[in-house]
Amino acid sequence: MLPKIIGGSDAKRGEFPYQVIIQTVDYSENSERWVPICGGSIINSNTILTAAHCIRFGPSEHPFRIVAGDHNLIEQESTEQARMIDRVVIHGDWDEFTYHNDVALFFISPPLKFNEYVQPIRLPPPKHISSGTGIVSGWGTDGESENTPVRNVLQKLEIPIFKAAKCREIYGDDFSESMICAGNQDGNGDACKGTPSIR
Repeated sequence: MLPKIIGGSDAKRGEFPYQVIIQTVDYSENSERWVPICGGSIINSNTILTAAHCIRFGPSEHPFRIVAGDHNLIEQESTEQARMIDRVVIHGDWDEFTYHNDVALFFISPPLKFNEYVQPIRLPPPKHISSGTGIVSGWGTDGESENTPVRNVLQKLEIPIFKAAKCREIYGDDFSESMICAGNQDGNGDACKGTPSIR
């Protein structure tokens, strides 16, 4: 299932330099080609933050890699830096049924080379409580239908962030403190399935 950015718009090249695409090898058509499965954010030159559920999108025996500095998935761009994933660390309390603690770290080599198109994301201070609005970025389809075209250019979307009490009211026990609750309740703008990064 492809990731989704519903109601987004094209990002400018280099607007989200911390955004990476995570790929695995597809052997289904008697050829080895890299296909996107998720996205992530650059923490430092060796470390990528992503969702733990992204790991199950690629069979464990297949290699993973990340591409930083990408803007259009179907074009070879001089800004791209591809790196193989050497090691994966999944949150010890990740629950694949409830999606609690849906966090993983990818360790890559060689290190990324930082420039105007490849930069680490700015992290909030410990125990920070998100509020107001956030910006999600990523690639994917622009709707729920199987016939919805894929947006190969990096997308961005501003969405409201809800307080924990509101999320518990909506989702009950499906919401936990390890989650960020954000999105448009009318469905006109949202993101899901692993690819987006949120700022």
